[in-house]
Amino acid sequence: IKGSLYRDSFLNRDSDYFTFEAEVGQTFRFNLSVSSGIPEDVRVLYQDSDGKWFQTDSGKEWTAPSSGVQYVGVTVFGDYAAYTLTVTAVEYEPAEDDHGNDIQSATDLAVGKAVAGSVNYEGDVDFFRITAETGRVYRIDVALETLDDSWVELWDSNASSLGFNNDFVGDSLASRIVWQAPSGSDYYVEVGGIWGGTGTYTLTVELADIGDDHGNTIEHATEIAFGETVAGTISYEGDKDLFCFYAEAGEWYRATVNQNTLEGYWMGFWNAEGRFQSHSSGLMVPSQSGQYYVEVSAYGPTGTYTMTVTVQ
Repeated sequence: IKGSLYRDSFLNRDSDYFTFEAEVGQTFRFNLSVSSGIPEDVRVLYQDSDGKWFQTDSGKEWTAPSSGVQYVGVTVFGDYAAYTLTVTAVEYEPAEDDHGNDIQSATDLAVGKAVAGSVNYEGDVDFFRITAETGRVYRIDVALETLDDSWVELWDSNASSLGFNNDFVGDSLASRIVWQAPSGSDYYVEVGGIWGGTGTYTLTVELADIGDDHGNTIEHATEIAFGETVAGTISYEGDKDLFCFYAEAGEWYRATVNQNTLEGYWMGFWNAEGRFQSHSSGLMVPSQSGQYYVEVSAYGPTGTYTMTVTVQ
């Protein structure tokens, strides 16, 4: 479409409007060529889903908010312009996707097998389903190929996150989660690219050659007697040890952790509902009698320790 625009006063600038047919969701590109006048003074006008007009530059892509007649305009901020406006429907090929983007469409992955994957476009993620055994420790590794930087997250079947990692060690941009399965069930591994990056990678989920002396959940906590010294090991990054005991309301309880090779640790108390009770001060006074838990985990490198719970 060719046209000319004139402005006869400072407040009264000329605009031309045109109609065209479109289907809802269809994308168009507005290209504007100015043959006379100042190109920077000429703008395309388009409507949003509320019917409000907006100004944009040439090359703007716009998606029809509804089916039927649509409107596009051209306006001038200078005194005169001759222009050509072209409205082109934009056809996009569907983005390729090798693995599903959610739990429902996850790719089955056998433990001990490697699978190739690709983050094909910005925002793409890949989901994989694994079947884990109760109490076994698994290592989930993303090895980078043409993907520059990855992240990995682990989910249960209720879409609750069980772990996340970006850069697993030092300056590496690859991703790793080491995790102990609380029960035999299906779990889901999600892989994506950092900062919208795309590229290929290899995912491996395998049994880790790592022992775990104490459970990571309250269901698998180690029972401890008051005054008993228990040895423990934080065996891998993300490992934690839980211990359980019965506590009386109003009594004072102290947990003492002695570091052996463990460089730094975190210790806290929990009740049976998983509510936090007290932190590394090591003291707790429960408001209700019942089963309570002590968690020990590491700051920094893994290592060994001993832990004792006493009644004050």
